[in-house]
Amino acid sequence: MNERATESASSLQRLFEVEIVDFNVEGAGVGRWDGRVVFVPGGVIGDRLEVRVVAERRRWLEALPVKLIEPSAHRRPALCAQQGRCGGCPLMIVDPATALAWKVRHLSRQLEKLAEVVLPIEPVLPSPLAVEYRSRVRLALTRRGGRWRAGYRPRGRGRGVVTVDRCHLLAPGGWEVVERLLAALDGASLASGQAPSHLEVRASLAAGRWLALWHGGRAAGGELRRLSRRVLEMGAPLAGVALVGRSGRRPVWVEGRREVIERIGEIAFPLGFQGFAQVNPAAAGALYRLAGRALRDPEGKAPDSLLDLYCGAGLLALHGAGPSTRVVGVEADPAGLRPAAAAARVRGLDDARFVAGDAEAITTRLADAGERFEALAINPPRAGMGASIPRLARTLGVERVVMVSCHPATAARDVARLEAAGFRAVAVGAVDMFPQTPHLEVVIRLESEGGR
Repeated sequence: MNERATESASSLQRLFEVEIVDFNVEGAGVGRWDGRVVFVPGGVIGDRLEVRVVAERRRWLEALPVKLIEPSAHRRPALCAQQGRCGGCPLMIVDPATALAWKVRHLSRQLEKLAEVVLPIEPVLPSPLAVEYRSRVRLALTRRGGRWRAGYRPRGRGRGVVTVDRCHLLAPGGWEVVERLLAALDGASLASGQAPSHLEVRASLAAGRWLALWHGGRAAGGELRRLSRRVLEMGAPLAGVALVGRSGRRPVWVEGRREVIERIGEIAFPLGFQGFAQVNPAAAGALYRLAGRALRDPEGKAPDSLLDLYCGAGLLALHGAGPSTRVVGVEADPAGLRPAAAAARVRGLDDARFVAGDAEAITTRLADAGERFEALAINPPRAGMGASIPRLARTLGVERVVMVSCHPATAARDVARLEAAGFRAVAVGAVDMFPQTPHLEVVIRLESEGGR
């Protein structure tokens, strides 16, 4: 549904029946009518619905349910009253087994379609928690009836804010922090332009401590500082507060602690207001252990040398490395480097260094310098890895690649590039990192076909 949709008075009046036979990548139901694909948010595989068209293109329609004629056996009640409006949990109305089976089918289809890879998917590792698993959310703020409320943008990325009294995905303690900060904001005297537009909370779930980040406020001083101090004085679970102004630049510390210590899998590391960290720490532990095993050779021996691209806090490399492994990590965001270096020291890795910069540029420099690496760990952004990475991996003598991705289509395209460069996909695993959503975290192992 990325094409620009057109609307007309006639299309908005069109009613028809449709059976839902699939989901799309956003979790909307998919059916067919009059030779066209129909996307139905809120539809579940097996539903028979009467729907009303709200947008159309030559090859597809978007329609909203008007009447549930025959509910699917896979449908279940939503935990959240706002589930159909905010769009953050489109599969909350689907039984978990059906939702997970669809995710696996979607991954298999993407690998076959985009990479011509047909491999069995290893049994998916479940998230230990189906709800209350997220350690980070960013909430939009709005003032209604004289009170500040928090919520999410409407389904389809529309304008406005769908306010929620509680987010069922946020880990325990998080909503308590949100409510305390909103209550303090209610009593604040903020001049025009000082009011924040968003509130982000992130936590060390290992420590049970939260950091809050105001977005959009004009200055770190004044009223925002005072109200933040009042909430911090209430004690745990809030540990520190920072502010990102309207420029969107780096956070300015306001009050409290600047970081907390988180633990994911086998690694403890400092978590600050910036830097990448998986939002489901309990499932992330299983993810990194799976990827760490894949980075080792068939006898379980850690690689002698390991390059970790788009490394964040370095957790992929640190789970796959042994005490004597030479590690180089590359991360575009400098905020991730200090946690990575600190975690490596705690891990006892003496030969680990982490570099800030563009992954392709630094990998090119490593190749030009004649560096060699036995293994490559890569967790690229949603857009995928840099185009030259597969070729550079061959130049670096990489024997095996372990790629982690939350986007099956992007992962499949990257696998196709790696295979074109002389690697071969040999194993595909996955972790159900984001229950209630259509997303699946994928771990793919590839091996060099030509040796070093």
